[in-house]
Amino acid sequence: MTESIIEQNKRQALTQAKRDAVIILLEFRFQDISEEISKKISSIRSISSLDALFEKAATVQTLDEIDWQNYND
Repeated sequence: MTESIIEQNKRQALTQAKRDAVIILLEFRFQDISEEISKKISSIRSISSLDALFEKAATVQTLDEIDWQNYND
């Protein structure tokens, strides 16, 4: 039982770290990001969605190129 709690905490920490990484990357590339975008990223719970969003964020030329619908959980 303790192990599953530890694993759950690790997964939550990893998810938050990936959210933070996406936000940092977007801020680095586009300076300011809106509160709306930040909230959208914060609502993503899937690690694979966050990984895909990170890759997309690294390659788009503008924020408008990101289809946020693809990253809703």
